[in-house]
Amino acid sequence: MPLAEPRCGPRPSVFAKPEFLRDFGFKATTQLVSNRTRIGPYNMHSRESTGPAGVPFVLVHGLVISSLYMIPLAESLAEHGSVIAVDLPGFGRTKPAPETLDIPELASVLIEWLEVRGIERCHLVANSLGCQIAAHVAVRAPERVQTLTLIGATIDPAAHSVVRQAWELVCDAWREPMRLWMNWVVDFVRAGLWRTLKTTRRMFADYIERQLPQITAPTLIIRGEHDPTMPERWGAEAARLVPSGRVVTIRGHSHCVHYTCAAEVSRLVREHASTFP
Repeated sequence: MPLAEPRCGPRPSVFAKPEFLRDFGFKATTQLVSNRTRIGPYNMHSRESTGPAGVPFVLVHGLVISSLYMIPLAESLAEHGSVIAVDLPGFGRTKPAPETLDIPELASVLIEWLEVRGIERCHLVANSLGCQIAAHVAVRAPERVQTLTLIGATIDPAAHSVVRQAWELVCDAWREPMRLWMNWVVDFVRAGLWRTLKTTRRMFADYIERQLPQITAPTLIIRGEHDPTMPERWGAEAARLVPSGRVVTIRGHSHCVHYTCAAEVSRLVREHASTFP
């Protein structure tokens, strides 16, 4: 049954510095440090903290954007445990190979990254397109996923259309803070138009609803009340499809609720993880 959460606290100040400035030398008080891990042709970048011993939180970004917009959530989680926000091949600060990977291939890279990093179990947390990748990981490597959190999961089966999703992105845009869009523009330039278009095409060739019934990890689905890409109907349907799924709606927020309401999302993720330690 969908659960309605109270409205999140005040949004970050519009005068707060966008996170991309950190990549250009601007200092920030943070527990996160940059790291790199060689996975085949990819020198994968991540932002991570070293917290208490235990199962780490691994954060997976969505389309075009990178770990930049995971920073607020990562910093909140880092106060309680180890956290790693990874840049997938071709996005953020992870340089691409010549080819553009499809969703199962991105999942394969993420599984190999977990293996190389020696992460036997993790609390996997994803947003948007990252949810499609995380769902494949949870199905193909269930032994590595202790809990799964899907935030604003794409793509709604009832709106599996590029035109429909593009319109919903426009509808979402005005609800998101300018800081987020500044991060998105920087990451768009890093990824490039051609890679963005090819990844979008591959995103629509993947159907998350086929993966959800095969997921064995306890799964929390989080959506913003005003998220047009994951309306209440799709959130409830996704939770029903997962054998051990539940959905929480955070009032007053939209698609990137993990960015605009990081403290509350962090609390929900930690509460979910502590139920299945």
